[in-house]
Amino acid sequence: MLEKCRLGFPFTEKDIDLLMNHDCEFEDAPQLLCTRKEVDPINRDKFKAITGFPKRQYRVVDGFDCRERHFHEFKRYFNELPNTTLAVHENHPLDPVVNLKETMQVMLQVNLDIRAGLVNGSKGVICGWEKIDLIRLPELTGDHSDVRQHFVRNFTLEHLRLYPDAEDQFWPVVRFNNGKTRTIYPWCVANPVGLEEPFSFLHITQIPLVPDWAITVHKSQGMTLERVIVNLTEAFAEGQVYVALSRATSLRGLKVEGSAQGLTVGQGGNEEVRQFLAETFGTGTFEGLEDEEDGES
Repeated sequence: MLEKCRLGFPFTEKDIDLLMNHDCEFEDAPQLLCTRKEVDPINRDKFKAITGFPKRQYRVVDGFDCRERHFHEFKRYFNELPNTTLAVHENHPLDPVVNLKETMQVMLQVNLDIRAGLVNGSKGVICGWEKIDLIRLPELTGDHSDVRQHFVRNFTLEHLRLYPDAEDQFWPVVRFNNGKTRTIYPWCVANPVGLEEPFSFLHITQIPLVPDWAITVHKSQGMTLERVIVNLTEAFAEGQVYVALSRATSLRGLKVEGSAQGLTVGQGGNEEVRQFLAETFGTGTFEGLEDEEDGES
């Protein structure tokens, strides 16, 4: 069914019935919804319901570290939103503001430690806090690690400046559902700009956690979820149905709620994509799917 969805072929009545009515296990599953107007009230109410613990807040730090030779070509990257973050990061998965409380259910947004099973979509609970200490920031590796290390340090200094009260100067500690416990430090995404070194860098740094109660389809991209409740009633964009359904690792862990009409959004697919697939891999790419579609017409 996912292959059919990815290529834009409509679900049959049998497909839709299976998706809407199959046996599933969805206890403690996050809700996957199409719009912020659906997600925000759910998360806000759940957050308010946690009492007896202080709120700790983290504000994103982003920017364009631009070399003089790149300024005229890429000066559009300096455009800002009303909240002073860069416009180019408007739809970035990392949130402008992250609000956390102890006992809060959260979801990891990055591949923190693949060997330990701590990947994009891993679920857990905030179980405590670690006092912020510049000396204890982790040593980063990988592409542009020195650049990312610099911006993580800058994020930390900016956080200490914005929140001078000692009670606010902590990193969250998360106990994940697989039994692993980790301090979650700031995460930096630094994208090189330019064709050759020395590069300019678009960068954004934030605590890579989101509430586990509800999340938009857009923000869920790249996540792997063992259990998820999907509601596509407000689906509006091509590809949303595929992204939403493909977050689930199995049909048993997938609960589809709301209007079945949402499952039809994007039928027909992107014609340019289908033409590219046909030219690259041959028309056999669609064999079987087209036959199934014709069989129900």
